[in-house]
Parts: sequence; structure tokens; C-alpha cells
Amino acid sequence: MIFRFKNIKQYYKDRLRLKKSFFKIFHLSEKDSYLDFELNLSFDKENAKNYRYSKLYYCTSWEESFDESRVICFHPRYINSFEKIRIAIPKIAQEKGVFSIRLDALPYCDGTYEVKDMTLNSGKHDLKSSHFSDLVEHRQWVREQVLESEMTQRAIVPHCPESISVELTARCNLKCPHCSSHGTAYLHEHHNQKNDISLDLLKRLGHELFPHITALSLVGRGEPTMATDETWGVCMDLVKQYNVKISCVTNGHFIRKRFTPELVPYIDELCISIDGNTDETHYINRGGSSLKVVLDNIEYFHMTRESLNLALRPKMSIYWTLMTNNINELPDFIRRIAPLEPDYFAIRHLVVFHEKDTNLSLIGKPELTNKYLKEAYAELKRFNIEYEAPPLMDEEDKGNIINEVQSEVKKNLVFTQEEPTCPMVNKFEEIEPCTWMHRTGIIMSDGEVTTCGKHYGQQVGMMDKDTSFMDIWNGPAMISLRSTFGTESMWQQCKDCWLRELKWHSQRRARDEKEEFTDDGAMSFTREAWDYREYSSL
Repeated sequence: MIFRFKNIKQYYKDRLRLKKSFFKIFHLSEKDSYLDFELNLSFDKENAKNYRYSKLYYCTSWEESFDESRVICFHPRYINSFEKIRIAIPKIAQEKGVFSIRLDALPYCDGTYEVKDMTLNSGKHDLKSSHFSDLVEHRQWVREQVLESEMTQRAIVPHCPESISVELTARCNLKCPHCSSHGTAYLHEHHNQKNDISLDLLKRLGHELFPHITALSLVGRGEPTMATDETWGVCMDLVKQYNVKISCVTNGHFIRKRFTPELVPYIDELCISIDGNTDETHYINRGGSSLKVVLDNIEYFHMTRESLNLALRPKMSIYWTLMTNNINELPDFIRRIAPLEPDYFAIRHLVVFHEKDTNLSLIGKPELTNKYLKEAYAELKRFNIEYEAPPLMDEEDKGNIINEVQSEVKKNLVFTQEEPTCPMVNKFEEIEPCTWMHRTGIIMSDGEVTTCGKHYGQQVGMMDKDTSFMDIWNGPAMISLRSTFGTESMWQQCKDCWLRELKWHSQRRARDEKEEFTDDGAMSFTREAWDYREYSSL
């Protein structure tokens, strides 16, 4: 029997759409560990942008109601064809012997779905499907624990990170002049002499962490796709073994070589750096990069993802660094790239690492900056491209150093008199939360583990044959980082964190919470937050 339902977005908001969901109740036996069914999703290209995952709500008695506290999130790989789905039955349902479900296959987009052949089983006859469904259940637990850790400010955490960033190589084929790792001839040669991550370390990382993480980010001092064929192959084999989604920050030169059609279904996002709309500007800003090659590779990736009928379409994001020599080209580039349907556009101010780059910074140049940013933001809205970007500059400020984050925080110092029952923190009232120390692990190619994704984040440990990642994740340095955050003893790197620059962080949070944020409200920028020259010799 096939059930057909129409997902109507407005019904979801007022709960009338619950009448359109699929309900069923099962009485479980001791051998019932998994729920199997076949699911066929169907939605158009526009709604594909809004699909994130499907939901299976569950209860363990007739008296309970369905809510977000008991939901299993999953997503089929393809649309327009039936696909077998296996869901691990939660232990609480197995204990009570009742598993009442409501399937909401399209909670965030319009479309139709079909369900058939829903049965219970022990999972012994298809171990691979059981393995993947167990991973889905466990990763959801990890994500829930991360949120709990952030809300309660745990210093010692009972979970792995929900994502990790791994540096496969410190080497790069380009010499972008503003790069912290390859921006000078010395730095380029220094990092290009480093070895890729060892296969032993990569395998240990994969088997220790990939079962727990939702996302693997390939990023670091070098170009990830420059890793050797053997290193890349081992990493992708681990990705497939544990069914991990990957994101990759890339200069775009080797997209066609590395991201084959077989691998594209595992991609969550490609983040491609482009810093000019003319061949000359891009060549200068990206240290010898060919804009034509990069755009050809982007077109290949877009055509490939369009051809595969994937339910969760891999995202393509553009990263643009604002500089005095390219801000005038930004609006035209947005119009140029729009036909290739970028999902996201990240616009950053230049972070100055080298003395030679100071004249490229737009901090303190509001007239030039605001003219082109206004046009760029209007174009992004016209093409319905999501974006994250700095607000306009306060034209009265003229680049003066005002509203220092640290001084503002100190004005709002508040202490709590209660004795915490676990390692907690005495909070500064106005400090923004950290989005790294409970949810993301950073591993460099030599095994170094650092605090976060901030430039020159401090080392908290080294992975070797006697030290696992979890030894470091809950080691003395990370406990200190978490327990002192927001107190007088907070690490200096957190006090100076440019990721929390005034409204910049508020915009990121507003995006995450699906709230409206206006980018046309002017603000002042502190020069220190964008100036890393004191660290550039490290």
C-alpha cells in the first residue's frame, strides 16, 4: 500500500498540517530493533534549496504527544525514486514495547512523499544498513549533547565534537599575498616543504572520530585538494565507511580532479575563494590563480550536482575578501556567478597579516566601502542568494579605534555567588557565546590540536601514538579554556577574538536562528580585530 501526502508549509506553522502526516503504532517484540520502510521524496528545484532532512517523531504511549524532544532526523540520498530507510528504534521504545510514530518527510519545504513496506526487524540480515542507522542515532545524541554543553557551559564534556576540521596538507599551489600561511616567499616555501598528514594519523582520526561527527571540514594552512592521491584516497574511503558529510575550503583549481560524480553525494559544501571579477585582479589577489579555470570547475560541479537527483543538494559557497583593489568588482561578479546558483556568499574584510597589505584594507574607508557594498547586497537579494557579510561602515567613524570589545565587556562584569556543582563559569553579562570549544575539533597535519578556527589559535595538545584526540578534547588545556571563558581569567585569544567583532557575531547568530538581520545599519570596526601583523612571524 502506498500513502501519499502533500506538504503545505503554512500548515506546519499552525500544526494543522499534522493531519497530513503519516501515523502508525507498533507493538514491539524483543527482537525488534529497527524500523524499515521505503520512501520516495519529490520536490522541485526551488524547494530543493530548503530541504535539510526528514523527521520521524515517536512516542511510547497513547498519552504522550509528539514534540521536538523525541524526533529522529534522517535524509534519503536521492529524490524521485524509492529508497530503503532504516531507523534504529530508540531504547526507551524498546523497553516500553510501544513505538508510535509520525513521519514528517518534508518539514521545511513543499513537495510530496510516498511511503511503503513499513516493517520491524532485528537488523541481522543487513548489517551495513544497521550500522548506518546506528550512526544516525548516535550523531543526533552528540548534537543534542553539544547544545546542552553550550547552554550549561560544561568544562568537561561527555561527547565528541559534532564536527572536526582536518588539515590534510599545509602545501598550496598558489601564493595569495594576503594569506597567513603562503603570503610571502618564505612562508610559501616553508609550508610547501611540510609533509601531508601521515596515513597512520589519518586512519586513527577516522576510526576514532568519524563515527561521532556530523561533518568533516577539510581546511587548513594549505589547499586540501593538493594532498597526495594516496592521502586523498584514504580520507575518502573513511568518509564512505562512516557515511560522513564533508565540506572543503578550496581555491577551486582541482575540483574536477578530486570531486568525482561518485564523491559528490558525500559533499555538504564546497567553499571556493574568489577575489576578483577580472583575470588580472583575481590573478594578483589569489597568487597566480586562473579565474577561467576556477569558473570552469565551478560550472562542472554545478552541472554534476544537478544531474544526480540528490535529495540534499551539495552546497556551493563563494568566499570573497574585501580589498581596495576588488571591491568595485564585487557587484559585477555577483551578477556573473548567479546563473551557477551559488547557495551562499561569504564576504569578509581583509585580515592583515603582512605589512605590505595594510594599504589593501578597507577599514577606515567608509565612502569607498559602502558605495559598492550597498550595490552588492542589493544584487544578492535580487538573486535570492543567502549571504553573510559585514554591515556598512559608520561614515562618522573614519576608522578610529572606538568601542573596543574588551573595554565594553569589562564594563558589564557580573559575578555569581553560587558554587557550581560542575566546572562552570562566572559570566560576563554581555559576552557572545563561543561556537567552537564545545562543538568543533581542529587537527593540523602534524597532529597538533588547536583551540579553534581563529588564526593562530593556541595549541592544546599533540596527537601521537600514545595520545588520542579525546585525551586532548577533555585535557587540561581545553578544560581551562572552557571553564575560564567569560571570567576575569578568560584566555587572551578569546578576549581578542575577531569572530566576535561587535555586530558581526550577532549577524551570524541571527542567520542561525532564522531571524532578520539588516546589513545596511552602519557600525564601527575596530582595527585590532582585523590586524594580525604581530603574529605573522610565527
